[in-house]
Amino acid sequence: MITLAQYVITDGSRWIMRNRNGKYVPTSCEALADTFSNKAANNLYNNSLPKALKSVFYIQKIDTPPDNVKQITQSEVENNTEKVMVAENIQKWINKITDLNGLATDIKRVSFLGGECLAEQNLDEVLELVKQIRILYPEKTIWLYTGYNFDLLNSKYNEYKYTPFAANADEWLTRWEIISNVDVLVDGEYIDEQKDLSLKFRGSKNQRVIDVKQSIAQNKIVLYCD
Repeated sequence: MITLAQYVITDGSRWIMRNRNGKYVPTSCEALADTFSNKAANNLYNNSLPKALKSVFYIQKIDTPPDNVKQITQSEVENNTEKVMVAENIQKWINKITDLNGLATDIKRVSFLGGECLAEQNLDEVLELVKQIRILYPEKTIWLYTGYNFDLLNSKYNEYKYTPFAANADEWLTRWEIISNVDVLVDGEYIDEQKDLSLKFRGSKNQRVIDVKQSIAQNKIVLYCD
């Protein structure tokens, strides 16, 4: 009896599954992953997977499928499946800005706002979108708001740039790659006790509006405005 090899589409910690609406989405529960033949996996990957997912997911052969898979409840399906698929939403934006009407010519600035743009689960998608804007609309100014401190981001980059395979290195290096592709960074968490409505572009006194390009060039914090 010939047993055909099986394949999954994964990024190492998430797997592609087909949801109840027939869409292929990531899930963090391995037991929910769909398995495919090599041909079917390649067809799905090349023709149905959003570009933003292709940048991090890959096809992997399963040499020894598990003999026993525990039963999954509907609640676990809902909790483990990423309902709001960030990568799919990012791809929609990429498709929009690829169109000549995607970003009107009178729009001078593109801003990335919270939640937290530099949260680990958002890094790949935010980086992809920032790069696409840089390529397609190099004249646009990109702003990014984050609770992370510029000094910490810079320190972590310098710590990991020569040891890219160390634990946590990838996420910190990706954060810095995003930062280095934006023009203005508003850093620091909003603190209600330091709220000041007279401040430009930020809400509390601890936050800074940083000129990223000049700060990197001069190797010190250069403010975009006070």
